Amino acid sequence: MITLLSINKQSLRLTIRCFYVKIKEKIKGVGKMFSSNASIETILRKIVFAIGNGLEDAGCSCKDYRSAKKIENSTHFFYSDAINSKILDLCTVVDGLSAVRFKRTSWELLVIVDKINKRTYNIMTKKTFENAKKKLANRNTPYYLQSICHVENGNFNPCYEQLSLDGLDNGEKFFTNDELANDYYKIFGNEIDSSEYSHYTVVYSHERKSITELELLKLDENLETIEHQNISEYITPQLPLYETPYSENQNKAETKNNLRLKPGVKPQLKNNDNENDNEKRQS
Repeated sequence: MITLLSINKQSLRLTIRCFYVKIKEKIKGVGKMFSSNASIETILRKIVFAIGNGLEDAGCSCKDYRSAKKIENSTHFFYSDAINSKILDLCTVVDGLSAVRFKRTSWELLVIVDKINKRTYNIMTKKTFENAKKKLANRNTPYYLQSICHVENGNFNPCYEQLSLDGLDNGEKFFTNDELANDYYKIFGNEIDSSEYSHYTVVYSHERKSITELELLKLDENLETIEHQNISEYITPQLPLYETPYSENQNKAETKNNLRLKPGVKPQLKNNDNENDNEKRQS
């Protein structure tokens, strides 16, 4: 009888583990869509536009661009710094959008605050996100994204959870509520009323200057997915976004100046045109 119970228990454990893996893969593949509105979609498109512009500018090695960067970490984070500099520009011209800058050891980071739709955003590469998630259990201090998601998304449950049975993990907490709340305050201070906000993470992959993958995630404190949405369609903005990449009130002349690829490119093109005209006259 004891042997039979032991076998049944092991079989049950194996069945539940397999069931969990299948459910996890199924839900993860389907993707849970976010509630949205025109304002949220416009802001997301502008954020994606800023990411693309940052990647484009990061490919420029000119001294003028390097000296114009507003956030300067190590060269390893050159692309991220370029994107964050563009995000800071974005937050100065879009109503209701602001940026909270903070430091972790020697690294300077930022979070976007959408005061109209009561959302906060951070931007990170897919590789950074995956590495951060793997290292959570080995951290001595909270990861900043953990703290933000604990406070702002604490009332939500991930779209899949591990079942608890004899050692199966069930949403292990790495830090206490007070530790995470105190860390959250170090980031935001009294900037926002956290009870009104939800946090979202824009995760992207890129090859040099081009975005190759783009996803919007809503996470819990263990960085497990509550909701996720593929937003790759925003990688190529519609024409109105090229005309008004940031502020809806910018005139076309200002916009065209903002959209030039690199300082000095247009004058060089003009010089080339003049040289071609001179050659035609001489011939």
